Amino acid sequence: MDTIMKLDVDLAEVLEKFAKPSSILPLVVTISRSLCDAIFRDDRMVAAMRPISDGGSGYDMVIVEPVGSECVSHATTAMGLPLVFVVPSPMISHFEGASLGHVPNPASVSHLMAGHAVPRSFVQRFGNSVLLAYSVFLVRYAEWSLKRQDAAAPKPFDVLEPVRPSAVFVNCHFATEASRPLPPNVVQVGGLHLEQPKSLPSDILEFIIESSNGVIYFTFGSVVKMSTMPNYIQKSFKEALAQVP
Repeated sequence: MDTIMKLDVDLAEVLEKFAKPSSILPLVVTISRSLCDAIFRDDRMVAAMRPISDGGSGYDMVIVEPVGSECVSHATTAMGLPLVFVVPSPMISHFEGASLGHVPNPASVSHLMAGHAVPRSFVQRFGNSVLLAYSVFLVRYAEWSLKRQDAAAPKPFDVLEPVRPSAVFVNCHFATEASRPLPPNVVQVGGLHLEQPKSLPSDILEFIIESSNGVIYFTFGSVVKMSTMPNYIQKSFKEALAQVP
């Protein structure tokens, strides 16, 4: 199955589709289940999931990214192997309870989609609690609705009970994230991919050295086309960066 990587995406489109839990979470569940359906129907995957006695490959574990549905653990369930999750973002709040059996206190640990790093006021803590409950409901309802549509011919990954992960590697680090409790099987691996820094190009180094007021290097990556950024967001960034001493 071929995948398409999108770069230079319109930021307004991203905000419309992905900024609100009510739009992004059901979409993620739908996409996840569609991918599961395509992957587990693929002949190569079917062959890989065969037991050793039937000509299978004899794997030791399954490493997978939990996107929006527990269907990703189906291979683990079918082959009876340990499951390892790799999470490319900070911990997925609405997925944490189902996959780890642990739900952090929303009065002290912010939701992944919250607008604050740490809930400090009563309003933030209450809103964070509502957001957590709402996101869990959205995901479970979307999954239930899709399972109901397939009730006449259930998908293979809906028949077997999903497996809980033995370990979870999360792309965050205690040096950059707010303090929070984590189960012992959750390992923070943020920055693991970083290599030794290289020397700056001479023109950039010269620009930095000659800047009497200092330099702030700020990058958004290549996924979103920054020329499509709304003015109010540009203004917010400028005002925030202007406060840096």
